[in-house]
Amino acid sequence: MRFKGGIMEQLNLFNQLKGKSQADKVLWFLETHGRITNMQCHDIFGIRHCPSVIRDLRKRFKEQNSEYEIVNESKKGCNRFGEPVRWDDYVLVRKDK
Repeated sequence: MRFKGGIMEQLNLFNQLKGKSQADKVLWFLETHGRITNMQCHDIFGIRHCPSVIRDLRKRFKEQNSEYEIVNESKKGCNRFGEPVRWDDYVLVRKDK
């Protein structure tokens, strides 16, 4: 799933997140949409290695004793050649206490 919206929405998003760190951009997306994939990180924010950004966010949550965490949800599908592929969705969830 790619970010959907008109050009004005995309420009508004760009201006809203301008100057923010990669982690802050991904956190905003997680808070807004609940989950993100590596492909979305690349397509929307130009982030080439999403797992490192997720690692930074997990560290931030741990340091802040946050009530939220990011979990990996494994997915299966096919690539454009019909070959089987796997990937992870990164999902923002409230911790069980």
